Amino acid sequence: MQSTEPILYAEDDANDQFLIARAFKKMSCPVEVRFVNDGTEAIDYMNGAGEYADRTRFPFPTVIFLDIKMPRTNGFQVLTWLKDNEAFKLIPVVMISSSQMQEDIDRSYALGASTYLVKPADVAELQKLFKVTGEFYCEHVEKPSKYRVDA
Repeated sequence: MQSTEPILYAEDDANDQFLIARAFKKMSCPVEVRFVNDGTEAIDYMNGAGEYADRTRFPFPTVIFLDIKMPRTNGFQVLTWLKDNEAFKLIPVVMISSSQMQEDIDRSYALGASTYLVKPADVAELQKLFKVTGEFYCEHVEKPSKYRVDA
């Protein structure tokens, strides 16, 4: 039996969370998406702080999706924190934005993002994008040993 891959998604828009959750449910590999509403909650999740202390319920993710524009702590700040933190810098991070500005794309890669995705306005295209991206990360990208359940 294939294990469930945990995905962490920091997204402050409830409608996007709903649509993206539906896309991930259509994937060929089983995943469990954990949504947080902003960058501060993403950092708390990764640190196992507060409600996220139970690693059985809140395991290290196979991949992290970060919306760039979030309240409190934005996606760039979270990405910088992740890549500066020895414990988390190996986890792939996908930056998400409606922005096609080259400076946002370049900044994301310079800070260590694995991928930069532009959110399509069309709902069907948005769901297709997340289904394909999620499948790539859970089926074809191997986790570093420190994050593997079977290691």
